[in-house]
Amino acid sequence: MRPAFLAILIVFCGTASSTAQVLYQTGFENPPFVNGNLLGQDGWQSTDDPATPGRGVVQSSFAKTGLMSFRCDASVVITSADWYWRELNHSVQIASAPIIQITWDMFLSAGAGPKSAGWGIDLYDTSLPVSRRVAAVIIDAQDRLLVWSGNAFQVTGVTVTRGTWNALRVNLNYAPSARNYSVYLNGTRVAYNVPFVPESNNTLADIDLYHLDGGGDDHAFYDNLFIAALADTDGDGVPDVNDLCAATATGEPVDGNGCSILDDDGDGVLNDQDQCPGTPACATPVLPNGCPIDTDGDGVVDGCDNCPTVPNPDQSDTDNDGIGDVCDDCANSILGDVNEDDVVNALDLQRFIEILTGQPPQGEELCACDINSDQAVTMADVPGFLTLLLGN
Repeated sequence: MRPAFLAILIVFCGTASSTAQVLYQTGFENPPFVNGNLLGQDGWQSTDDPATPGRGVVQSSFAKTGLMSFRCDASVVITSADWYWRELNHSVQIASAPIIQITWDMFLSAGAGPKSAGWGIDLYDTSLPVSRRVAAVIIDAQDRLLVWSGNAFQVTGVTVTRGTWNALRVNLNYAPSARNYSVYLNGTRVAYNVPFVPESNNTLADIDLYHLDGGGDDHAFYDNLFIAALADTDGDGVPDVNDLCAATATGEPVDGNGCSILDDDGDGVLNDQDQCPGTPACATPVLPNGCPIDTDGDGVVDGCDNCPTVPNPDQSDTDNDGIGDVCDDCANSILGDVNEDDVVNALDLQRFIEILTGQPPQGEELCACDINSDQAVTMADVPGFLTLLLGN
């Protein structure tokens, strides 16, 4: 057993062994594989039957890990396509393990010659009289990654780099409310909730490695193929073994790691990381866990507290200026009401002009005239004072 598979098995056994079932795994190593055509080895079948010598072979000259891998070669006929498949015939246990995950490493040659029309994998069900393609991933001659969406391939907007190993993963979600799949390239989700064919059934017939020629002279290497049935406790389409947020609320859209992308309380912390989901909108700032700060410990959080540094649980604000009485040097003063008769009128304007032109304010007159709260009565206060005056 190679290190890559050993690591995967340790993760599976250590997290969800009761609801994880390995359906098939291979690194094309010896045993049971030997150098030569894949057809006939470990149950693999092919449309290239009888096998063309040297085409579609297990070989030991190049591999991602270990010593061996499968090399799929361009066909000798331009219109040809080669399929290599391994039967699985797995009936998906929707209640306990609704996710079928397929992972593999893939290397596309980067020569100067023409490229084939496509390289990829296919997954079929057991429908009769003809099995249905449930999902497919293909890399075309422009190196674009395409996915099967029920009746046609759709472009994901992602390209695959040739001349290097790429890690691919497909999560098939058989939950009745989903019946779709997602695709990952090198750890990043590149396709999300791609629908199954509506009529497809719940039995996975086989895994296919395939090639569409189109005149190419390139080839692809496949290694570390791993297929498992996995649990998905929160039903978000990301199996528990990969889910960084395994308790996401039902129905919430998630990122590639299974964490909600919603922020219901608008505090800048996404739902799955938010330990205080009901934080009021006025609360700023909040801690990284989404919980607000209450500096003075009066039960009113910062941003909502009209006196955040002095306890005032009643939030009393006599003059309605937004500053709590315990912090307000002019707790009884109303802006613009210089003579304190509870209305802003011409009598206040006269005194405002006197203070503006140099007479010293008395009592709370400074508070009433200092419209912009800069501790001085200047021309900068005039627009605000006139607004208050005309508003009455």
